[in-house]
Amino acid sequence: MKRLGFVFLAIILLLNLFVFKTSVLAEEEAVSISLSCGSDCYVGGEARITIKVSKPSAALAGLEFVLNYDSEYLSPLVTENTEEGREMDALISTSPDGWEQMSIHYENRGYRFRFAADKVQNSFLDEENELVLEIPFKVIKAGSFDFSIPDKDIIAVSADAKNSLLSGRGSEITVHAASEGQKLSAELFGDATAGEKGKYELGINITNLGDTAGIVAFEFKLLYDKSVFAPTVTQNSNGEMDVFLKDTPSGAWEQLCTHDEKNGVYTLRIAAKKVESTTESAKLLSGETLRIYLPFTIIAQEGTIGSFSVNGKTLIGLNNINGIVSGSGSDFSVSVEKRAVGISPEELGYKVENGILCYVSEKTAASELLAEFIGYSLTDANGNEIKDTVCTGNILSDGTNSYTVCVLGDINKNGSIDTYDYILAARIYFGTFTPSPEQTLAANVNGDALINQYDYLLIKRHYFKTYEIKVNK
Repeated sequence: MKRLGFVFLAIILLLNLFVFKTSVLAEEEAVSISLSCGSDCYVGGEARITIKVSKPSAALAGLEFVLNYDSEYLSPLVTENTEEGREMDALISTSPDGWEQMSIHYENRGYRFRFAADKVQNSFLDEENELVLEIPFKVIKAGSFDFSIPDKDIIAVSADAKNSLLSGRGSEITVHAASEGQKLSAELFGDATAGEKGKYELGINITNLGDTAGIVAFEFKLLYDKSVFAPTVTQNSNGEMDVFLKDTPSGAWEQLCTHDEKNGVYTLRIAAKKVESTTESAKLLSGETLRIYLPFTIIAQEGTIGSFSVNGKTLIGLNNINGIVSGSGSDFSVSVEKRAVGISPEELGYKVENGILCYVSEKTAASELLAEFIGYSLTDANGNEIKDTVCTGNILSDGTNSYTVCVLGDINKNGSIDTYDYILAARIYFGTFTPSPEQTLAANVNGDALINQYDYLLIKRHYFKTYEIKVNK
């Protein structure tokens, strides 16, 4: 048997006697242990769980924790840890030099992982060294199942002279496994928290779980909580929803998506271009993932939880031999929190060009803009506070960073689009008026980088309500 940190192991043995029970820990929380699952899984396949110990608050000479799993759905692939074989060494992906394990698997219950270090400085678990485990399971039943590391079962042993016992924070995750006939999955992902009135991007991984012909098209419905999320892109008449496709095989996929505002549903239809002659590189091959990203705005208050869901019954794929492929969906929840002070315009979905904030919609109330930019002030060019309407030329500042505001179409700097704006647009075009940089951006409503007769006409039509100038952040 390999040499272990005997001091730590002796403490652990005395405290636990190789059985699951509550540990008595010091009040100080020393370490956080996270769980993740790298990919979708299906019956007969493998679920590989990653356990990562983040930077501890103090150097550690030892660590013990429990991993619970659902034996109804999973069968662990590594369960032995004999004195000679040390089979569970294979579960360690990264660890400090000199760390060794004496772990145990309890049939149909879980793992108890134990690690200890020699009394050598570079073998401690600290900011320079990390501990990562990869735990493989065979999936034996379709459905959703949990993994958890309870706080109460974490014991961290400090590297100080007293070998003090410290507490830790665990985590839990839910994983979904498809049935053997389901060869396609839609996994939702994103930040678990979002700030009030901030921007939020939902990601969707579409994974080919084993269709050897290659997926060339798929369709599914995404439901979102209308009381929490307001979709940014809802029209597709001019291909606006092309922005959803950021990561597809060979970039050779296209979309024909729709949005149902009344029911809060996107129908997402996506296919490889020229399906009849699709090459291997354009297919979604077995094991590959296509990613979609949908932008939203948070409209709920702090403390609200919103959800997204894909019902597996709506997920249908088509492979390259015209075979129908069924799929599995997933759910994802987001907690709304107070947004951080001083967040940058880019994080809120705005573009900044040479210190100019592009773009704000006409007749935007100052209170509405400042509700987005928490910690900022809004003034005119002379430093006077703006309390009513946001105008081109206003200054938005957090004390460190300042931005000149550009209201699209508002050339004369009064916050709305009127006759003076289209007159100024014409004068800019004919060279009889020299605009400031923010006025130039405000006048370029058609986005072609030139101020011409088209900008003049669009501003005039907007004023007479035969056209609407829209701001797309």
